[in-house]
Amino acid sequence: MMATLAYTLLAFAAKLIAAAALLFMGLAFVLVIQLGSFLMAFAFCLGPVLIPWFVLPPTEFLFNGWLRFTIVAGLYKVVAWLMMTLVVNGALPSLKGLVDQIAQANGLAGADYFASNILPILALAFVSCVGAYLMWLAPGIASGLVSGTGTSATGFGSGAIGGNLRRMSGL
Repeated sequence: MMATLAYTLLAFAAKLIAAAALLFMGLAFVLVIQLGSFLMAFAFCLGPVLIPWFVLPPTEFLFNGWLRFTIVAGLYKVVAWLMMTLVVNGALPSLKGLVDQIAQANGLAGADYFASNILPILALAFVSCVGAYLMWLAPGIASGLVSGTGTSATGFGSGAIGGNLRRMSGL
């Protein structure tokens, strides 16, 4: 019993991590969608005030800024749905297919293999964390689409491995 206790506790911890990662991905999605709805409502409230400024050439920049803001706010939802589709319809079914394939190779049913092995649970947690990260990038991607500047993962790879790779490549 003591030999399997450590493995059972590790499997329980991995399942908690996977559940938390799925929760964070869902919360990030809801937050980005709600933020997009709020920003669109705000933009539509400002529209009647800023549209007349388009008539005067010196104040045309106010209308252009409002229009860009409205387009970015509308793209929040589009980019968030795209990111969620990539994770939920792309990565998660692929992960399940891979787990089922490995389970069949080992002579187990998919549910039994998933319940008795920590690696698929950790893979689910990893995919969910990537999904949550993509959700947090959605506003930056939306604004990058409108401004044409693109986005970057600021500070990503600045740790020991990323810093060493940059020094070795001379960047």
